[in-house]
Amino acid sequence: LPRPPSPEVLADLDKVVHLLLYAVLALLILRALLAGGTALPAAATAAILLSVAYGALDELHQRWVPGRLCSVADWLADLGGAALAVLLAVLILTRIRTAQDVPKQP
Repeated sequence: LPRPPSPEVLADLDKVVHLLLYAVLALLILRALLAGGTALPAAATAAILLSVAYGALDELHQRWVPGRLCSVADWLADLGGAALAVLLAVLILTRIRTAQDVPKQP
């Protein structure tokens, strides 16, 4: 649907919304890949690439929707959100796995 009228405050938050939504998408993809047995490095890479590809297709689709724009800046916000979320998840998972591998001292 074409962009409904929104308050100016929401228009200013557009890139933040893109970042957050694609962070969630990337984390969900990462979780699904890890649950399917994919190794962490491959799952992280695939989660980012799939999220960014979906964002690119979404932006291209908007090119033909009246009242919407195809925006490279929106796509870059999608990329930033996906990459940041996956990077943080990898750091946290690596730390957890390392902590579990350390033998406990009596």
